[in-house]
Amino acid sequence: MNIEKDKNEIEKTIQMFFDGFDDLNAELINQAFYNGKIEMFTIGESGKLNRTPVSNFPKWFEKLKKQPDNIFVKEKSKKNILYIDITGRAANAKVEYIFSTFKWVEYYNLLKIEGRWYIVNKIFETLNPE
Repeated sequence: MNIEKDKNEIEKTIQMFFDGFDDLNAELINQAFYNGKIEMFTIGESGKLNRTPVSNFPKWFEKLKKQPDNIFVKEKSKKNILYIDITGRAANAKVEYIFSTFKWVEYYNLLKIEGRWYIVNKIFETLNPE
């Protein structure tokens, strides 16, 4: 097992997600997730758990593309991988997206399946910028 090689491959998977988000390209996002059927979780304003299937990205992106003033269309976020922790074929990564008016902190759980790293789920929180 080569930790540096695995770390580089995980970074490529995360970059695929970043690129898909920047280009509002659901196909790239789906390639980063195992089978494109994974769910994302966050706590909403009401304090209740929100579940969002990755399969919602195509509809969401098409809607955003029709709104040129939407922050996701007009402003690319600054993205950072804050850490990657690997144990065998399992890994966790913490990333942040920084926009002018808010920030997301996301945690990706990844598995190495059939020789390739995939995001298998993610949780995130929306914060005010620091």
